[in-house]
Amino acid sequence: SRPKETKNDNFPAPGDYNPDKSSSVIHDTAPKYTFGLKTNVTKIVDTPAPNVYKIAGVIGDKKSSPSYTISGRHKQPMDERVKNPGPGSYNNVNPEAYKDHSPCYSMAARTQLPSDATKIPGPGVYFPEKVTIDYPPAHSFGIKHSPYSEHY
Repeated sequence: SRPKETKNDNFPAPGDYNPDKSSSVIHDTAPKYTFGLKTNVTKIVDTPAPNVYKIAGVIGDKKSSPSYTISGRHKQPMDERVKNPGPGSYNNVNPEAYKDHSPCYSMAARTQLPSDATKIPGPGVYFPEKVTIDYPPAHSFGIKHSPYSEHY
């Protein structure tokens, strides 16, 4: 039969190496002296975080007694600003809905031709030479009514 493999647990794990302390092993350092005993304070913290556990009002299965306070309560009227919705509760409106914007251009081909539901005659239907004017041209002298004439 095969001999049993011996496990040697004296080797450190990859996470146990500390490169910061390696220089003191390689290079000579000055002697270090201390007075008193070296205390080994390694305490394993087993307590949960504050948001993890909930403490009941009473320890055990006993009923709690009534709670009293010495100081009085000051009930303040609710501020009217508290009743209003906050800034995050409004729906944002796209600024292009109410502001002027620059023209938009695209380089893509149109997949559908624009349609016009109105019946408009084509350019070959118009004959400007056949237009008859039943009234003579009118000319006038004077100032036209302008919104700028009020300022003078």
